[in-house]
Amino acid sequence: MRHSNIVRAILLAGTAGLTTAAYAQAEPIAVPEPAEAQEAEAQEAQAEEQADPETVIFVVGSQIKGSRITDTLPVTVLDADAIDNISASSGDELFRAIPQAGDVGFNEQRTTGGINDARGDVASINLRSLGTGNTLVLLNGRRMVLHPGYQTENLVPVTSVNANAIPVSGVRRLEVLRDGAAAIYGTDAVGGVVNTVLRDNFDGVTAEVQYGGSEGTSLRELDANLAIGRTFNYGRSNISLFVDYLDRQGMPASDRPYAASYDLRPFVEGTPFEG
Repeated sequence: MRHSNIVRAILLAGTAGLTTAAYAQAEPIAVPEPAEAQEAEAQEAQAEEQADPETVIFVVGSQIKGSRITDTLPVTVLDADAIDNISASSGDELFRAIPQAGDVGFNEQRTTGGINDARGDVASINLRSLGTGNTLVLLNGRRMVLHPGYQTENLVPVTSVNANAIPVSGVRRLEVLRDGAAAIYGTDAVGGVVNTVLRDNFDGVTAEVQYGGSEGTSLRELDANLAIGRTFNYGRSNISLFVDYLDRQGMPASDRPYAASYDLRPFVEGTPFEG
């Protein structure tokens, strides 16, 4: 029995020795790389990072201040009573009554070139004096068609809406946006936006006639407008017709003493400005 135990102990010791030797042979021995090899690997990794076209940028924090579009827009509304008080005889006079309207270089009273020299009935609107053609004109919320001809303002040809194409008798209210709206409507709304809202569901007939002139001159003006509307189909349909007529006689410069001659010396005689 003792001999058997000795043999078993020897076998176990040999097996353990073989296992330890096999594990020692399987585990690789870490051999330190030379400094040149490590430097070459570092340079290769750096070159790969520089050659990679995709770069990830992490934004830690940002503060972007944009326009406060939620605020109330600066809009002026002229209702029917204000329009009646203006007593405009044409769309040009109606638009020029807006406080924010600037000077228009061409209208039915003054021409500076273009087709208006022959017609004389084309006018526009110039909000905030940013230039004719930089104000968007809407009719019931829709863009109006530009006049086919050009006008000359400050020696620059421009195209714009003919303000006199709007019937004053059919205007219910004017909505004027007194700020630039190019981001919403485009570059033709740099000066602002004017929306003309016509009367709807008008039922009846109205007529108005105005006649006037300038004393001591040949200037005479006749303005007539007619509004006809009819509601039918049990109130579900309506048809309206608005007609404006304007006839203005020309006034020569000779009717005004200060415009009859370029010699203005008689106007300063007997004054401190007399040279």
